[in-house]
Order: sequence, then structure tokens, then C-alpha cells
Amino acid sequence: MDLNEVSTFVKVIESGGFTAAAEELDLPKSTISRRIARLEERLGVRLLERTTRKMRLTEAGQAYYDQVSGPIATLHTASAAAEEQQDVPRGLLKLTAPVDLGHAFLADLLVRFTKQYPELHVQVELTGRVVDLIREGFDVALRAGKLEDSSLVARRLGGTGIGIYASKAYLGARGTPKSPEQLRAHAFVMHTGVISNGRVPLVGPNGEEKNIEVEGPLSGNDFTFVLRALEAGGGIGLLPKFSARRACAEGVLVQVLPEWTRQGGGLHIVYPSARYLPAKTKVFRDFILEQLDELGLED
Repeated sequence: MDLNEVSTFVKVIESGGFTAAAEELDLPKSTISRRIARLEERLGVRLLERTTRKMRLTEAGQAYYDQVSGPIATLHTASAAAEEQQDVPRGLLKLTAPVDLGHAFLADLLVRFTKQYPELHVQVELTGRVVDLIREGFDVALRAGKLEDSSLVARRLGGTGIGIYASKAYLGARGTPKSPEQLRAHAFVMHTGVISNGRVPLVGPNGEEKNIEVEGPLSGNDFTFVLRALEAGGGIGLLPKFSARRACAEGVLVQVLPEWTRQGGGLHIVYPSARYLPAKTKVFRDFILEQLDELGLED
């Protein structure tokens, strides 16, 4: 069954004739006639009795119209709604992101985003695992680090440089290291995903590399834990610069040896497909790209 033929038949009846239907559909009258003729041939019945001046439904035509007009109207309504979703950002936007991003800046950004797009509801899942966007029904993801090869669309937002930080209280009590080697004399709060075998890989101002052996009483696999431990005076540690920015602005943390850093991975925005991108995903992507200066990312 050809839905164009069925839809054309309904349009002919509702508009009152072939000429009016051709005008509304912006098609030649001959195309309208051919579609009706093919539909009658498929069904094996006469749907319309027509002369040069008049047109009326046959009994079979009336019965057929009564059955198909409702579904065709529903189909047109559904198509219009789907097209509108491409133009108007509304509904549910499911987003997944690393826990550290949620604590560092994501909540602030999303409050502003939903104020700008009040017809959108954003549902966030903060997790350390790589979410299968398609299988789990997510619209978009923010991902840090190296991306796995996939069919997803990924756009780099910037680099997540990692610096060395400590609280003012800790440095006041233990002193501020003046060289990477002096880190050995300090308590280190270690992120187990960044520091392996008790060694901190650092890159200097001229690209020189050093692996400094450190130790300390605390370690964990979450940067937010490291951040809170450093704020509490637990020692010196590595943090993404975007995670430490607020604490530094508030005067709680200080960056130590700022010319020495640990190279971090990039931050990307990822979504299933660039083709027929829903309006809700497009406006979120564009909003994040507009906020890059605020995120404290590196080029």
C-alpha cells in the first residue's frame, strides 16, 4: 500500500475535488488522478464516480474513507510533531558526565541552560563508567580523557590540564615546595588513576619530564575526594585545573609549582549522530561551546 495514494484520496474528499486537492498539495491535477487510479487498481474497487463537473464517493469509497481518514490525520499530526521537535527545544534531555564535572561546574551551567530553555528538562547521570548512549537512551555525554573509537559524533571542547595544589593552611604549616624534588618531603593525596606506583609524572616549562616519587596517608579514585582532602589540609595533590578553580578563587587552595603540570586528556561533547540532530541536543551543544571560556579548559 502506498500511503501517498491513500493520503491523496483523503485530501481529494476533504478538499472537495481534484482541482482543490492539487492546489493544496501543490501537485499537477494529472498526478492526483494517477494516484487515485492506482489506489483503485490496488484495491480492485471503484472509489469515486466522477464526471467533468461532479465527483461523488461510491459505497465502497465511503466505507474506505471512513476507515482511513482517521489514521491519515493521526499520521499527519505525528509528522508535524516530529518536525516541530527538530525546531523547538523541548522535552527530556538525558545527559551523562563524569562525577568531577558535575561537582566542578556542570550544575551551575545547567541552571542557566534550563532558564534559557524553560521547555526542556535535563536529567543528569554522573558516573565514572562509559555509558552506551544509544542502548541506554541518552541524548548527549560529556567525556574526559581519551575516547574509544566508535560511530558516535565527538567534538573536543578543550584540554583538561592537571596542576599541583594544596591549601593555604597546609602550606603555612609545612612550607611551599620550590622544586619538584621537594614534593618528596610532603604528604601527597593521591588519585589512583593518575599516580601509579607512588610516582607523579610531571612536565616542566621547557617540556622536560620528571617522575617524582611521593607518599602520603590518603588515596582515592575520585578527584572530588582529592579536592575535599586538600581543602581540609590533608596534603598536596593533583587536580584538574577546572576542579580547583573555585577553591583557588575563594582563597582555600593555592597552585604549587604552577610551571609544572601533569598532562590531562581532552574534554569532549559526544552524541549519537549529526544527522537530524534534535533541537534539544543542538542547543545544548551550542550552549556548552559558548561557555568554553568559563570552563577553564586549555587549548
